[in-house]
Amino acid sequence: MMRLAEVFSEEKIVHALSAQLSWTHLRQIIYLDDPLKRDFYAEMCRVER
Repeated sequence: MMRLAEVFSEEKIVHALSAQLSWTHLRQIIYLDDPLKRDFYAEMCRVER
């Protein structure tokens, strides 16, 4: 949870992501160091479910 707060510091982003992605997806995404990769994979998870 601390890592999630560090990576996505805005509450609106966390709320939107948690509504559309599972905790399993979020756990995988938050450990990507490159923000561009993280955003890409978050979007792909959202689109592809």
